[in-house]
Amino acid sequence: MRSDQWIGLTPAAQALTRGRPVPAYTRHERRVYPDGSTDILPPVDITASSVVSTPYADEPGAWADVAGVLYRHTLTNSPPPHRVLEEYVQATPWSSGPMYFIALRDATTGQSLPETLWSADEMSEY
Repeated sequence: MRSDQWIGLTPAAQALTRGRPVPAYTRHERRVYPDGSTDILPPVDITASSVVSTPYADEPGAWADVAGVLYRHTLTNSPPPHRVLEEYVQATPWSSGPMYFIALRDATTGQSLPETLWSADEMSEY
């Protein structure tokens, strides 16, 4: 059967874009009851991911209108302006349809991140 095959990012690239929990804020809560009594709850630390991912392009497919979505990943734990990594199609070898191997590049310079590239051996496993 012919189809678009979205292989996606390498495991190393996935680890980069997954991020890690970082402190976002501390929630302080006080409850006030109808009788006027109050309770102060212990503070709760709220975390967010160190990476914010937003879609920026649809990759057209050979068989489907859209084979997959490409994302920009903002690394919020880097100093401002935060570094932005952008997904792009590294290669599309054919096996009953195109296989989309995705890598990362610096959105400002356009330079690929070597540690996120698929090797020929890795691609041949598919």
